[in-house]
Amino acid sequence: MIVSDVVHPPYCYSSNLSPRLSRYFASPFFLALIILAAPCNVAIGASNVGIIDLSQLEPIKVKPKLVGVMNQLHINESSGLAASAIHDGIIWTLNDSGNGPKIFPVTLDGASLKSESVSGFTIEGAENFDWEAMASDHKGTLYIADSGQNFYFARTPIIYQVDEPVDLHKKTSLPLLRKIPYNYEDQSGFFMPRNEFDVEAMFYADNSLNFITKGWGNSGSKWYRLQESDEFGHAARLVTRINFGKALITGAEVDQSGLRLAVLAKRSIWLFTRKALGQNWFTGDIDHLRSRDIGVTEAITFYGNRLFITNEGGELYVISLNDIDRI
Repeated sequence: MIVSDVVHPPYCYSSNLSPRLSRYFASPFFLALIILAAPCNVAIGASNVGIIDLSQLEPIKVKPKLVGVMNQLHINESSGLAASAIHDGIIWTLNDSGNGPKIFPVTLDGASLKSESVSGFTIEGAENFDWEAMASDHKGTLYIADSGQNFYFARTPIIYQVDEPVDLHKKTSLPLLRKIPYNYEDQSGFFMPRNEFDVEAMFYADNSLNFITKGWGNSGSKWYRLQESDEFGHAARLVTRINFGKALITGAEVDQSGLRLAVLAKRSIWLFTRKALGQNWFTGDIDHLRSRDIGVTEAITFYGNRLFITNEGGELYVISLNDIDRI
């Protein structure tokens, strides 16, 4: 079943517009018209939440190892990673905005498979307006987040839900299971600061999709949750605010056990470890891993006891958690 789009109030921007109309709506002329028009409210006010300060954690130095480079012909800006739950040695990735609605299986050295799937699996009925993240439920389902916010007015973010293909060597398209439009509970009005709702980090845990905003400026990041028990609904609840210092958050993923969460920024990874499913992530151990500069990092995923990281250039790096004394 495919969930229908949220109904947009007057003047609210829709991500389903054609590229030509999108450029028109981003023009100074259109923005001037909107300033003269009455703004629309697209969400209710958020509940009061606190701020968790992680900026003072003592960093643990790590050394990412370059293991390979993705096929630049098809993967020109990898912006999401998710380890396959049904194929050994496979990681899924996707391209950022300006590319087709495709996901790509790559091996643990970043190489494309020698098959038709080298050019990717097209998601039927999906559009890549600004794909920024992907997540796995570790049971064979993938979630793709069209959640980038490169403009200063409201755009309905969308999650695309698909099942991993059983055969990686024949079929080159995947049926869309669900299209999940949503908004953020503290989002209101047509215009919104980019630093408030730009999301590049998403993970699936405790039967919910979780989002961490990038954290432009000095406002810090915000953590939202979209519950599956409500069929995901349309409003992501604000869980907490987090101070990661000056870091811009670009990726997140939970391991297969559901007990470890990695949050990625350039040169930094925050590793959360809890003792039981459903437990608050902030009640367990939190480690700040610090690395050398490996470029503009875009995505992270677990594979066993290793962390795989990709950057804008399609380079794939690995960090073995076995080599870290504290963990």
